[in-house]
Amino acid sequence: MNERIEIRAEGSAMMQGVPIYIFDHGNHGIGRLTFEEYSDGSHVDHTVCLDYDAAQQLMDDLWRAGIRPTEGHGSAGAMRRIEDHLKREMKLSDYFRELVGIQCNLEALREKSRGQ
Repeated sequence: MNERIEIRAEGSAMMQGVPIYIFDHGNHGIGRLTFEEYSDGSHVDHTVCLDYDAAQQLMDDLWRAGIRPTEGHGSAGAMRRIEDHLKREMKLSDYFRELVGIQCNLEALREKSRGQ
């Protein structure tokens, strides 16, 4: 199959799901899918093969429709761990800033008391 296939998704608040459209760059599209029964252990061919750009477009469409990767898997999980790490680092940074501020205030009070 050498023709360029696109699978597009559309977000809609009116629907309980994400509408999916499959078409080529001619006047052809896929209406309803037909499911075939396969016996256990038989080889199942893929339904369609997307090129990189079409796959990226589908991912972008799904993102716009509100679909996100499951937490804890792949890049979403890695990003979550980075966010958690940054939150811990920010808390630690705030703590040390507070300690430094307290130390500076103590030194200022000592200087002031020596000057009197």
